[in-house]
Amino acid sequence: MYDPLLAFRPHFNALARVGYFKLVFSPKTKWKRQLHYYYRVFIWIGVITYNLQHVIRAIQVRHYTDHLVGTLFILLTTLNTLGKQLSFNMRVQRIDKIIDTINVYVSSGYSSSFEIAALFEGILISLQGYGHVTMDCTIVSFYAYVKTQLQIFRYNLEHFLDEFGVRNSNLKYIDEDENLNELLHHKFVTCVKHYDKIIWFAREIELMFNEAMIIQFFVMAWVICMTAYKIVGSELVNESIYRSEWLSLSPVFRRRLLIVMERCKRAIEPRTAYIIPMSIDTYISVLRSSYALFTIIDKRK
Repeated sequence: MYDPLLAFRPHFNALARVGYFKLVFSPKTKWKRQLHYYYRVFIWIGVITYNLQHVIRAIQVRHYTDHLVGTLFILLTTLNTLGKQLSFNMRVQRIDKIIDTINVYVSSGYSSSFEIAALFEGILISLQGYGHVTMDCTIVSFYAYVKTQLQIFRYNLEHFLDEFGVRNSNLKYIDEDENLNELLHHKFVTCVKHYDKIIWFAREIELMFNEAMIIQFFVMAWVICMTAYKIVGSELVNESIYRSEWLSLSPVFRRRLLIVMERCKRAIEPRTAYIIPMSIDTYISVLRSSYALFTIIDKRK
């Protein structure tokens, strides 16, 4: 016998550890649940306070695009997490019903070959997942380094003349002084070389990971489509009924099958807010909206 709920144990245990959901599998002692409840309240206060701080900060810097983008970059991610946290904790009873539905033992035979195959697949997927995330973080770090160097370059330009004062009040321009002109020229050449190095670094990253980024882009779209396709298996229910031995059934029972087929004509489609379907068209629309938002923000600079 096998309990399907065991497959969800690591997820609920992890949520309980970070205080995002109640205890599901741990011992149901009253004092432990009470302590965990207070722990969840503490986490809630911390998360909400953190998000409110960023909301206030976004309002304060709403007229400064760079600061606003930097704040929203973090805020939107944390708000996404907060939305999921609200969904889990505001519908506890409904999640309990789902858990009760899953928590039904099913008979399963023992197969050593299956366990070996599952172990092999689990190890390899975990290894590739760890390597994949690490490589993504490394590539992002390279681009972050470019961004940091651009900030340093901009700072050097904005403060280009800070260390040079007007030594001779009779001169209209400070570079008319031969000594200063030589120093300015040297610093200017250094800045130009710095910028050339930044461009070279960015192009090297692009050339090194160009194929990987192309694959990443198309794989993201493909994964979204395939995830939706796997979830929307209800479209094939009628086909499964048709493939059954329905010719061996009486006309009365066939009418029952027809009723079921009529009910199954409406596919189960994953949607966001009951309206937006998860599909490749939605993914493309999101990309277009993102680029439109980028254009608006870029014009505000």
